Amino acid sequence: MRGKIKDKLMSFISIFAMLLAMCFIISVPQGHAALSFTEQTDADFNINENVLDATLGDLDNDGLNDVIALTESGGTYRIRIWENTSSAGTATFNASNVVYSTASRVLNKVIVANLNSATNANTQNDIIACANYDSVTANQQIMVWKNPGKAAGTVFAASWNGGSPNAMFGGSTSHISDIAAGELDGDSGNNYVDLVSANGASAIIRQNPSDSAADPYTGGNWTTSGELTGSKTNVTTVAIGHIDGTNDTFKDVAIGYNNGSAAALIAYQNPAASIYTGNWTTSATIAALAGTATTRITGIVIANRNGPEVTDPNDCDIFWTRGDSAVSSQEKSLKVKTNPGGTTPFAGVWGTTTIETQTSTNGYYFNEVALGDFTPDSNKYPDVVYAVDSNGDTEPITKGEEGNTYANTFTPSLAAVSGKTVATGFIDEAVSGNGKIDFIAGFTTDGGAEQEIRVWRNDAGTTAATLKPKSFKAEPKAKKIVLRWVTSSEVDSASFTVLRSEDGGTTYDVTVGSVNANGESPSGAKYNLTDSNVERGKIYYYKLQEIDLSTSTTDLATLKVKYKKAKK
Repeated sequence: MRGKIKDKLMSFISIFAMLLAMCFIISVPQGHAALSFTEQTDADFNINENVLDATLGDLDNDGLNDVIALTESGGTYRIRIWENTSSAGTATFNASNVVYSTASRVLNKVIVANLNSATNANTQNDIIACANYDSVTANQQIMVWKNPGKAAGTVFAASWNGGSPNAMFGGSTSHISDIAAGELDGDSGNNYVDLVSANGASAIIRQNPSDSAADPYTGGNWTTSGELTGSKTNVTTVAIGHIDGTNDTFKDVAIGYNNGSAAALIAYQNPAASIYTGNWTTSATIAALAGTATTRITGIVIANRNGPEVTDPNDCDIFWTRGDSAVSSQEKSLKVKTNPGGTTPFAGVWGTTTIETQTSTNGYYFNEVALGDFTPDSNKYPDVVYAVDSNGDTEPITKGEEGNTYANTFTPSLAAVSGKTVATGFIDEAVSGNGKIDFIAGFTTDGGAEQEIRVWRNDAGTTAATLKPKSFKAEPKAKKIVLRWVTSSEVDSASFTVLRSEDGGTTYDVTVGSVNANGESPSGAKYNLTDSNVERGKIYYYKLQEIDLSTSTTDLATLKVKYKKAKK
């Protein structure tokens, strides 16, 4: 009797082992998909003017980013705007309107920001520009245009405020080469945007007069200001962002300057008290660059290179570009300085990652850098796009980060133009919602019919999985097959779905079921679904899919099962 029981037990174990052997995983290759963009040509960008700066921002409150650019032709500087009329999958723009035109000013930078956001429910952005000092007309160097849509006017009219700024201020005799906007009194809760400008040998902080219920569109109200300490000779660029965000809620400032023989990147800590009336004294030299009088830090962006999922997301890093207009042997580069974090980021040692560098005689010049998550369904790391100018042949180059390596590259094929500026943002997001950042670039004219502003729409499609399944297995049971899987990590996962095929994996036309994902799990999780509609003797193929927060679907693995479980 015992022998018969033993034989039956051994037979059952053999059958069970055979069933397990019939279940195996066919893995889908993992890793980040290649960056892919399609240039969206639009004749309205054929303006035959040099594009010195460009940015994206919603001007008419329709959810689509419009294009704002600073251009020059024959010594006349203009601020142009293009209305975004995109539809799903296609970027289109109406012909530009000129907000401002001047032959007596040298304009250097244009940005958009809502200067009275706390008191005006209308979110339409205003326009801010800066210029060189003009000794002939003694014009102020910071100019503000109030969006006419805030007074029920026409946003895309021939000009704003009759072609004149609503406010002009900043009247020192130095040139203002750069300007940035951001709220500096972080604990006030009023959300008014302040300004920081690169004023020759200093950087000036200006308080938004809306803090004291004054009109920000009246130049005489922008009177409260502070200064970043120290003699800098020539401040070339400024940026606002959280550098010491772990310890306070106040945004800090970074600047690039040249002292006549070298350049430096410096970060200043927001003093939190007397922000607009005293000097900012706590600072750290993030990078000291040996060079020449023509060595420049050309662009700065303050952002966390590891995205929002890190322990201290507001201890931001600093991305910066370097160029040299005269000495070809000097390094031209794009780098990121890594915040040491902790309690003293202004006293710690910052790490360095070189994203791209050139030290040669070909005259490379890195002009500007912008950030955007080009593959949001695969990670939250900010990727970079930057403008490169080399002997008149230039290309905006994008690089996607995988871990700590910027190696996933997309390079458009362009020639015979000079790249000056890049900007990132959604082009048709309000329509298609594909969740992937697009970018634009501005060029100086080549005298032909080339577009001086170009738009690249992100069409990468579904990128590789945000996770790698440790296992995907089937357990045949009486009248059912239980499907189990384990993930190693999850980022932005919304749910998982298992599909079934009965034609050898050609068509997965049966949905077994779906289960919600943990979503954000660095150590992964366990899941299971049960297929109760099975027949003995049939071969089934199962496909495991992930759906992320942007609704993109990714195939993770497939599984073949020959169901031979005996009836009970």
